[in-house]
Amino acid sequence: MKQATLTEEEWEQLWQSLPREFKRRLIAQFELELAQERRLRQQAFSQRLRTFARDKGVDWD
Repeated sequence: MKQATLTEEEWEQLWQSLPREFKRRLIAQFELELAQERRLRQQAFSQRLRTFARDKGVDWD
């Protein structure tokens, strides 16, 4: 499958040409993906923090 390569300006023009409702759906999907990434980072940080606390002899809970 051939991959499309667009310049930043072309992406901006494409975005501007999209209907408002379609933009809203895309933005909602992006927000869901970002929220999932944020949850994964928070879980990883929490686990590291708990491990650090355990190694220092601190009961995190």
